[in-house]
Formats: sequence, structure tokens, C-alpha cells
Amino acid sequence: MNRRTVKCFKGYAQSGVRFNIEVLYTLPDYYHTKLFTCLRCGALYCADQDDIDCSGRPFDAVIADLECQECQSPLSATLAPYPESFRMADETMGHFTPSPLIPDDQDSFSVDFWNLYT
Repeated sequence: MNRRTVKCFKGYAQSGVRFNIEVLYTLPDYYHTKLFTCLRCGALYCADQDDIDCSGRPFDAVIADLECQECQSPLSATLAPYPESFRMADETMGHFTPSPLIPDDQDSFSVDFWNLYT
């Protein structure tokens, strides 16, 4: 599995009594890269929507034989959309929905993620 650089924005989630939990998210623009996480260890992954739609393989088939690059758990059992769900430092689950307002492009930055399609 290779890494891919993705343009991201920073958001802040709230979970229970915890506030300002930093999360990353992407926006649909010329292409849309979706983010995923391993719920066992928190490792982050990406997949381009075009790969998901046009690869000829259902997404479940793509991840069926993949293991997490960090904890070796089967991604078919632990992968979830991110930042909608994420593992927090205390091992509880957090959830985040990005604002419908699109942030300024100058607020974006690049992050390397494991690419599920390579």
C-alpha cells in the first residue's frame, strides 16, 4: 500500500465533555478524496471517489484482504468513514460532521495518507 498526499482542512469535534478534538476533513472539488480510519488504532486512509466508482471492484472487495498498516487488524472489520467516526486518545469513539461552509483555500494543508487503492 502506498501513501498519497491529500488536501485537507482542520475541524474541531466535541464528544461528551471533551471539546476541541482536532480532526481532518476533505471537500469535494475537482476530485473528491474520501478519508477512512481504522477504529482499532486510529490509522488514517484515503480513497479517491473516482477509484471507488470506476475501479470495477466493489469497495468491500478492495478492502477484503487488506490489513491495517499500523495494527495489522483486518480493515474489512475495522474501517469506517472518517471524520464521521474516529478513535479518540482515550479509546472511545468520536464523531464529527464538517460545516457546510467551505473554508478558504489558504486554510488547507497537505497530509499523507495510506491509499486503499494502491
